[in-house]
Amino acid sequence: MANGTPPNEHDDAFAGATRQRSPEDTPTIAGGEPVQAALEFVPGALLLSRYRIVSKLGKGGMGEVYRADDLKLGQPVALKFLTPGKALSERQQQLVDEVRIGRDVSHPNVCRLYDIGEVDGHLFISMEYIDGEDLASLLRRIGRLPGDKALALAREICAGLGAAHDRGIIHRDLKPANIMIDGRGRARITDFGLARAEGHRDEQGLVSGTPAYMAPEQFEGEPATIASDLYAVGMILFEIWSGRRLVSGKSLTEIIAQHRSDATRDSLKSAVEIDRPVAAVIEKCLARDPAARPTSARAILAALPGCDALDAAVAAGETPSPAMVAAASEKGELSRVAAWSCLAVVLLGAVALAALTQKTTLRGRVSLPYPPSRLEVHAQEAIAAIGWSERDAPRVDQASGFRYDDDFLRWREGQKGRISTSLDQAILFQYRQSPRPMITDFRDWTYNPPPDESGIVNLDMTSDGHLRSFSIVPPPASGLVHERPPAGPRSDVQWSRLFELAGLEPASLVRSVPEKIAPVDNDQKAAWTGRDPLDGTPIRIEAASLRGRAVWFTVIEPWKGVQRKSAPVLSEAIRSATETTILVALPIGALLLARRNLRRGQGDRRGATRLALFVLVTWMVAFLLRAHHVPDVQEEAGLTGDLFGTALFIGASVWFGYVAIEPFARRWWPRTLISWSRLLEGRVLDPMIGRDILVGLAGGIVVTSVAHLTAIVPSWLGLGAPLPLVTPIATLSSLWYVAASHIGRLAEVVLRAAGLVAFLVMLRGLLRNRTAAIVVASAIACAGSLQFVTGPIVVRVAALLVLAPVALLLLFRFGLLAIAAETWVVLLAYRFPLTVDPSSWYFGRSLLVLLLIAATALFAFWRSLGGKPILPGPVFED
Repeated sequence: MANGTPPNEHDDAFAGATRQRSPEDTPTIAGGEPVQAALEFVPGALLLSRYRIVSKLGKGGMGEVYRADDLKLGQPVALKFLTPGKALSERQQQLVDEVRIGRDVSHPNVCRLYDIGEVDGHLFISMEYIDGEDLASLLRRIGRLPGDKALALAREICAGLGAAHDRGIIHRDLKPANIMIDGRGRARITDFGLARAEGHRDEQGLVSGTPAYMAPEQFEGEPATIASDLYAVGMILFEIWSGRRLVSGKSLTEIIAQHRSDATRDSLKSAVEIDRPVAAVIEKCLARDPAARPTSARAILAALPGCDALDAAVAAGETPSPAMVAAASEKGELSRVAAWSCLAVVLLGAVALAALTQKTTLRGRVSLPYPPSRLEVHAQEAIAAIGWSERDAPRVDQASGFRYDDDFLRWREGQKGRISTSLDQAILFQYRQSPRPMITDFRDWTYNPPPDESGIVNLDMTSDGHLRSFSIVPPPASGLVHERPPAGPRSDVQWSRLFELAGLEPASLVRSVPEKIAPVDNDQKAAWTGRDPLDGTPIRIEAASLRGRAVWFTVIEPWKGVQRKSAPVLSEAIRSATETTILVALPIGALLLARRNLRRGQGDRRGATRLALFVLVTWMVAFLLRAHHVPDVQEEAGLTGDLFGTALFIGASVWFGYVAIEPFARRWWPRTLISWSRLLEGRVLDPMIGRDILVGLAGGIVVTSVAHLTAIVPSWLGLGAPLPLVTPIATLSSLWYVAASHIGRLAEVVLRAAGLVAFLVMLRGLLRNRTAAIVVASAIACAGSLQFVTGPIVVRVAALLVLAPVALLLLFRFGLLAIAAETWVVLLAYRFPLTVDPSSWYFGRSLLVLLLIAATALFAFWRSLGGKPILPGPVFED
């Protein structure tokens, strides 16, 4: 038998849509032409110059079914004709709906529909020809199926139905007669004639389906849902394992009563031929309350013994849906030993890492005795001491922060350890003062008023408060309160006060000829040479004054103006062209891939939307906290508008990028996305989410510790003392900036983790080999990570040989969420100051980071146990 195998008589008695209809004397088709008696085609007949009839297969619920050869496609097909009769127009529409909906589902366990046609006023659809018989016929012929075969068919039925549900399609007439078993014994769901989109409501009084397989709520007028299809699955599974129907009434009233009867459930429990695990699944499918049934066909598959929907989809060569990935059978719980071990690594490792960073990072090795607030006051006192009062240089707004002296770092790196200059020179405190509000443009420092506007003061100090540079754009002469008369000899400026602010001894300085051009207006310049009393470094001082007051002063060390060695013109051109190509190609490629995935129904729109909203909101909040706000409604409105526009652009980019890339990762590495998909569904308490976060945190502590050890291991091996790790110091600034950075790290973590997967997907697509893609990605990632470790190349490579396997283990054993957790810890340790010294002024910030890591680890530890007791039971029991 094949597609045309008719259902049994009992099914036909109630199948289809039933309601009171007005009689029709002559059925018509859409064009209004009368339809004559059913056509009979003989073998060899050619229809529409395309279909050659081979044989008649039988009669289905809607009409005759023929086997034919499609001469255009070069393959056998089944042609299902619409039998003329009453309510023909409705059945016509039903046929059209079947093709429209059926073509929207492409799955190995769903019969494919090809096209719709018309011959002499008779509509027909062409579909895949299945050389086999329907499940109802098979069960009547042989009775119950062996356990392994029953399990295989159950898996395939759930997989095919799940594919339809993923597209938002409810079958509404699922029964053994609509499940074909092909020549290879594979189940194929057919007949989408009654299928409707999820949420569709029929006209009042219309009942659709086959009563023996309909859910109880449908008889009460409720619309068919996914839950009602799953009820039908439960009925079919009972029939497959037992060989008989669970509901077998002879009238509609009797059938409805059996669906509602407890005796029906009792017969399920008394079916000894059904294994208890299978019976439990069937019993849950047949729950009267739709909410008590499984959440999806994938959930049924995952609950069947020895079955996993994800493995079945991958084995079938299909792309599993996000729901299928989230519903994977893997629970992901950790044993108590593993959970406690990971927790110990995180808690103890975080404290050890905080102590280690004091020796391995540049910010830890530099003395930072004063907080920014104290240095701001010191800067304001210095400006007044130089001779500029509030009346001459009003302070309406200000900005400040620590920064690295990049010239010093480049110079010291080039010395290759030949000098012992104090590292305290590496960090400067930068202060800017303005006579009117300063406006931000997403950068750390304000840009308006411009640096050449009257009254702008810029000042740099060492971390211990010694002046290194000072400049002020002097007000016009008419604006000076203490204006000196222009006539007469110019008096010398008292430079000793500036030497004192810079920590220099005037007696050790020698007058010199000025060489530099002052960046501000002046009428007198001066210069000196000498040595820094701190470490004897030779220095040069250039200064300028206007009308007897200093307007410019700078201490020039040997490293000022040191530049990195520039790349050759050709290589620089190649690099620039490559970056431009990537920046142009990636967005275009993402849009094309997103369009392709959306058209195929493979894009995870819901997951992309949630992820994009998360990134948009966190980015927006972080930059609102970080921005330098001014008391000007118009400027603030413009700032907020710019931020929101940029956030929308970032959110849209994340959405399209996720839709473009995620389906490929779901197809090639679906298990890396299980906990990630569950988190996007809001299942925060899922044990696998806890497991992956906890393991990722532990991995992050290990990775960060290894990177920091590269700054001290060379000295143990007698290879010299390398420059400590240069980590960001922006979070040493205001507390608002700290809060913004903590929130902004969340968006950065998502983007970095997703970027890693995108990189792997692109390599897999280019190389056509997963192993090769992983190897190449690891090599490129290692090369790019050299900037995060220090020391001789031998030590750096050795460290990367440890770090790469950790990252691969986290991604391919635990998944994307573990990588995200690892990245979060690495970024926190990299961007935030850590210390275990309670006397340090930034100890509170360090403690906040440690508590944040500890709280996350404790939550993940609790959930990773999956409800098991945190501690084992007593050793000795009564």
